[in-house]
Order: sequence, then structure tokens, then C-alpha cells
Amino acid sequence: MDKQVVPRGEATHVPPDQGITKDQLKVMLFIHPEECIDCGACESVCPVTAIFPDGSVPDQWQNYIPLNYAAFGLKK
Repeated sequence: MDKQVVPRGEATHVPPDQGITKDQLKVMLFIHPEECIDCGACESVCPVTAIFPDGSVPDQWQNYIPLNYAAFGLKK
């Protein structure tokens, strides 16, 4: 996939057994974990302040890491 960010509602690879609803997919943004250049542009627009460098993700957001990878057909 050639996108670094998947727009809201366009994540197609998230497996149904991940515990995320279609409504959640409509409002979540996904950042390509292998193509991100750590520019920080997405941090200022994240409505829930949930964007962190890979090794600094707080416990409350840890469950979303595999979902972000899955949005691009990747596994973590």
C-alpha cells in the first residue's frame, strides 16, 4: 500500500476478531508503521492525543498497535 495514513473508514485489513467495531473504524486514523517518517505532523491533529513513537506508547493505547499494523495488512 502506498499510503502512510489510511483515512477514516478506509481500513480494510482489520480482522473482525480484533474487537474493533465498524463504527470505531469510521473514526480512527491508521499510520503506516513501516512508512512513517516520524515528522510529527499527525500528532497535532490527533483528537485523542494517541500518537507516540513506537517505544513510547502508554499502556492505555497498547491494544491499538496490532490494529494499526493490521490496517495495512501487517502483523506486529
